Amino acid sequence: TPVAMSRSPSEESTASWDPKRLPAAMNGFALGMAGLAAVLLNLGDLPSSRGFAKELFSCPAGFCVIVAIVEQFLFFVKLVACSRKKRCQMLETAKGLAGQTWHTTIPLITTTSHRLWGGSAASVIVAQVIVHMGAVAQLVVGFAFLRRAFKDGLSPEPVWFPALVTVGQAAMSGSTLRIHPGIVAASVWTGIVVCVILIPWVTYRVSVSSKVAPSATVALVSAPASFMTVSIIAARMSDAKPLVGPKAIVHAFLATELLSLLITSLLIIPRFPRLRDDFFSFSFGTVTFPAASTANATICYVAGVWPNPVLETVAVCIAVVTIVTVLGLNVAMAVALSRDLSAKPDITVDIEVGSVECEAAQVQTIRPTNTNATARSNAQGKEEKARIPRRAASSVSTNARDDRQFVNGNGGTEGRISASLDLSSVSKL
Repeated sequence: TPVAMSRSPSEESTASWDPKRLPAAMNGFALGMAGLAAVLLNLGDLPSSRGFAKELFSCPAGFCVIVAIVEQFLFFVKLVACSRKKRCQMLETAKGLAGQTWHTTIPLITTTSHRLWGGSAASVIVAQVIVHMGAVAQLVVGFAFLRRAFKDGLSPEPVWFPALVTVGQAAMSGSTLRIHPGIVAASVWTGIVVCVILIPWVTYRVSVSSKVAPSATVALVSAPASFMTVSIIAARMSDAKPLVGPKAIVHAFLATELLSLLITSLLIIPRFPRLRDDFFSFSFGTVTFPAASTANATICYVAGVWPNPVLETVAVCIAVVTIVTVLGLNVAMAVALSRDLSAKPDITVDIEVGSVECEAAQVQTIRPTNTNATARSNAQGKEEKARIPRRAASSVSTNARDDRQFVNGNGGTEGRISASLDLSSVSKL
């Protein structure tokens, strides 16, 4: 049976170093690095760190800011370069909207950059505009996420937190950029209400079933309480202090943060086999910001609320683990990204079957090595199927389809055969 193979011009594969290959998870890594920059700066505010040179903390923080800017830029490149279908998944689905954390990352980068390098009065105004625009974008994305989540029937799970709790970002910038007290207070109280509703609900769901957040997204359980702890402490250092409630709220959220950290650690146990099998996947970007947020909350509490040697030691230990974790995951991401972008492009091949002899359920055709094929024939009104088992996949993915009419070997009724092939590994054609 003659078979002709040719590349399909309409289905050209993605070329090496094509921006379409960038992962959407770049957003999460950027937020994590921006959070790590704040961790390094806050470490310099601890009582035990005041004897060290300021550059010991500011220089690594500046490096983290630059990396965060690059990663955020790559996310936007991905958003522009990807296919329309992928863009719709990122902007119109509930989980896609939950991953749109740029409205938090950019204001956080702006605030940290101002702390690092200061600037003129004009730069402060620009930074304030960015923070206000981020707050508006957060509200828009949050409402869009809720609308889509209710429409899709998505029950609360950890991915709800980055979509909703990050509304507290405006409060984080309150004292640094002199954000209006009303906006800071609204940011704090909205975040508190969301936390009070979602933290018990989500924690219960992930505790009773390992199918809820079965992978690295379970780390997001520890994010909301720590994020709001930092927001409330920052708000109390601004002009909005009389509007954000008593200090007891800070104590309550820090206790919730430490409890959430313990619960998250326990939740990893039943999910460890899946996490081990997935390592390294780009979904581990969801670990970076919860880790940075937890470290920031503990450090800010010691530095600004209750200086305590024991708690300060705990804060430093958490910070060290966070620095190693976030930097390690970013290095692993860079290696994986370089490998994926430099991999050989996929090949799309059309296979034309010149003739097919068919009798009952038997279909004769020529098939390449390492294929996963399904052949469907319809003769005398009855559909017959023949399947070829999947073999080991390697580096080249090939898809081919053929839909041709045939006459069976006995000269019987004319029918149609449709073949779909997925060549997982082709070294030579």
